[in-house]
Amino acid sequence: MTGIATPALPSYDSGAWDVPLLGDTIGDNLDRTVARHATATHS
Repeated sequence: MTGIATPALPSYDSGAWDVPLLGDTIGDNLDRTVARHATATHS
């Protein structure tokens, strides 16, 4: 071992499906959703 850490890559698997996946992580998708609804109010 060289002692140099390799950054982890996001896990991605699309399998045999006609519709492609979003291509982002759950965290990225959640961040985008929160930003999109950040000004929403709850009653």
